[in-house]
Amino acid sequence: MIEHWEQLDTLDLPRGRSLAAPWLLACEGFKAATHLKITVDGRWRMTRDPVVMIDPDGLAFALAAEELVLADLPAGALLGKFGGSSAAWGLKPPAKPEPAVGALGAAGLGAGAADKPDASSDVAPSPGRAFAIGGFAIVPVPDKVIGPLYVAPNLKRRPLQIVKLKVTVWGGVST
Repeated sequence: MIEHWEQLDTLDLPRGRSLAAPWLLACEGFKAATHLKITVDGRWRMTRDPVVMIDPDGLAFALAAEELVLADLPAGALLGKFGGSSAAWGLKPPAKPEPAVGALGAAGLGAGAADKPDASSDVAPSPGRAFAIGGFAIVPVPDKVIGPLYVAPNLKRRPLQIVKLKVTVWGGVST
């Protein structure tokens, strides 16, 4: 149980910013936090289809798997990644199989999604590997990771046009 959350950082991008890099830095370090609470308010669109607005939980329609960072999550849904580089997609396979972690739950995630943990899971994502955030997530900080936390929409094609993106990160210690 976490009784107190301390705000660690806020990423607040201006309207109209173009996103060309794979990842955006959301939080440099986590202090002594064992868990992060991440809230997201935003909308973005693909430059090839500027009419379609995407929110943090992604789109209901499917895109080809090769167009997505994580093929089993909705197109455009907000993802996170602990550690690594803003230039690396975070697709490296885990050392051992692990369930997906994130806030998107089982709705619309494809075969086997109902067996994956939701935002209340205590399974930490592997460092350097992408995971789901959506509009809200509580995720454990992986052991021996001091930061940073990166975020990105679940779309490989860049650039994207940011209409609004505000990501707030809180840290808490499990008791």
